[in-house]
Amino acid sequence: VFRSLDRNTLAQIAGLQLEALTRRASQQGIRLRFDPAVSRALADRCGPAGAREIRRDLQNRVEDPLSRFLLLNPPGPHCVCITWDRQEPSFRIERDK
Repeated sequence: VFRSLDRNTLAQIAGLQLEALTRRASQQGIRLRFDPAVSRALADRCGPAGAREIRRDLQNRVEDPLSRFLLLNPPGPHCVCITWDRQEPSFRIERDK
């Protein structure tokens, strides 16, 4: 029998998934920075499927929109900052100083 994971554990799992996405993007020359609210929002959206749902939600609600954002806004040497605004992620390019 599996125990349900608490929100803190789910947020940690979401954070690990975001770190993996950051590494994959880095290999393509893209710098990402996630606000901590993104991992909390992904954890809060989890239903009974728990951690499996995080991966699915990350792909559908973060990776896919991020891909579309990058196609329209190539970041170059800059950083893409991702925050969570109400029910969805928000993307912006932060210029190097």
